[in-house]
Amino acid sequence: MVHLENVFLKNVLLYLPTLKDVGRFAQVCKSCEEAINTIYVNPYELTIHHSFDEIIPLFPNLQTFYVRRCPERLYKISANDIPLIEIGGWNETAKQTKMFDTKWFCSKIRKLRMEGYYCKKVIEKHPEYFTQLQELVILNSNDLNLIRKMIELPTLKKVIILCTNNEFQELSKMVDFNKYKQINFIIILNEHGFIFSQCFDQIDYNQFVNCRFYTRVLNKSTI
Repeated sequence: MVHLENVFLKNVLLYLPTLKDVGRFAQVCKSCEEAINTIYVNPYELTIHHSFDEIIPLFPNLQTFYVRRCPERLYKISANDIPLIEIGGWNETAKQTKMFDTKWFCSKIRKLRMEGYYCKKVIEKHPEYFTQLQELVILNSNDLNLIRKMIELPTLKKVIILCTNNEFQELSKMVDFNKYKQINFIIILNEHGFIFSQCFDQIDYNQFVNCRFYTRVLNKSTI
């Protein structure tokens, strides 16, 4: 029960939006303070409101830094003790940064979730910087050449692609998915006007041994 309590408190902690909320959480009881001291990843929303230097000292056991928005500037010394970085929901319109031009920052990124166009600008420029990138989520990209180039990264273990049925058919002509045995591909087909069976009837998905297919179907019955 004590273990379950710690897990529950950490799940609550992950969704606290500000450091003020984290401070109040720590004052509730000793178990809440212990959750802060032992959690491996920082609360997801903190980087929207606070800098690296404000967040890192509060979590002594931090192993992965979760970033919703990158700062305009970040000195290398600030994140020396963080071995891995996860970036979620990033797009260029949120805030511009030059952090992706630095090798030390990119080499810490384990998971990257970005809009397709911005992925292209980030990864194509210095693909050799991403030495620990294991999971890549590509959103709303109709640049098939971009996707083809990105999955060449040797460290990748999981790639999630959100695309249309037609885009995937074109992509499958360009990419031999079965060649990348180390990668688990998740293909989410984003369609308008299809029924569930129609979406899959157009693809012989059994031929892709390392791909799992899902669909987001929008039609009159679901709008």
